[in-house]
Amino acid sequence: MNRISQISIYTLIMLMLAIAGGCNVSAVTADDSSTQTSVDSAAVEDSTDDTVTPVSVQKLEAVPWSRQIEVTGKALARQESTLSLGVSGMVKDIPVRRGDRVKKGDVLLKLDRSGYQLGIEQAEAAVAGAVAQQELMQTETARLNQLLKEGAAPSASKDELTAQRRGVDAQVDASQTALKRAKKAMKDSVLRAPYHGVVSDILIELGEQAHAMPPTMLMTIVDADTLEVQVYVPEEAASQVRTGDMAKVVIDSAEVETEGRIIFVSDIISQGARTFEARIEVDNKDHHIKAGAFARVQLKHQVEGQTIFVAVDSIQRDKINTPYVFIADRETARQRFVKLGRVEGARVQVTEGISAGEQLILTGLETLSDGQKISIVKD
Repeated sequence: MNRISQISIYTLIMLMLAIAGGCNVSAVTADDSSTQTSVDSAAVEDSTDDTVTPVSVQKLEAVPWSRQIEVTGKALARQESTLSLGVSGMVKDIPVRRGDRVKKGDVLLKLDRSGYQLGIEQAEAAVAGAVAQQELMQTETARLNQLLKEGAAPSASKDELTAQRRGVDAQVDASQTALKRAKKAMKDSVLRAPYHGVVSDILIELGEQAHAMPPTMLMTIVDADTLEVQVYVPEEAASQVRTGDMAKVVIDSAEVETEGRIIFVSDIISQGARTFEARIEVDNKDHHIKAGAFARVQLKHQVEGQTIFVAVDSIQRDKINTPYVFIADRETARQRFVKLGRVEGARVQVTEGISAGEQLILTGLETLSDGQKISIVKD
């Protein structure tokens, strides 16, 4: 075999070995790809979240709903008066002290009455003089009539006597009016209680001068047996607050919780605050509540139908602040977007999104997601 033939055979052998080597490399690559696919499949299976979250639930119920508005105000005495007199004089006697309970008509203060007594005596004397003149004119009239009948007196004298008699009658009327005025001044020089109450303040001392014009304020009296709690109610409740309705009243300073009746509802809404005034009458015969005390009031509204309330803590919100809850659907948590109504303490009204009979999830909310597996824990 010549040299060329040897080279050809050698080249052919090397070519065959190279082809065989290429086939082995491809086989190895295919095997590696199969192995990687198996690993990826296993990773996918391992990544599936089969965690079961234990939760507690509450069965939703629709309940009758009586709306309430909570407002604040103050307890006012039903009557509170600062008293004065219609006449002037020096204060002679003050038979009461601050804090005394008085009845209607009790004497609270007296002025020096000596001047008024003299006025009465003078007026009585004037009346007596005028009446004497009137009696004299009656006698003169009777005598003149007799003379006229006998023709012993001129007829013109009758007209003159009639005019004089009218003047005397007017004097009698004026003197009697002056006597009434003097007696009234005497009566008005005594300050009396206008109603049952408590003397809350005395504003003058013995020996001081009290004036009628301008009037000197002498004393303050308060009737606190019944209080009126004054509140201002938002405009939106105007159609639902009526006289005669009952309201719950809480006076924290007196540790009193009671009910009162609405006795006044204003027809005017203030232009600034958009509120209207209402007053609730509260019995206070034991005087536990001080006039002017701060009050919390719940105005009861009529029942407005069935509604669902849930705990405020059960409400979650998404990134755009939309409220939602989780409902237990057998062994799965379902996300429900809801519409909320009024908040009453620790509960909130839900007007849309859930129904009575469903089970509301109360716990584990931070880790829940829609469709997650759950197990219900019995309380």
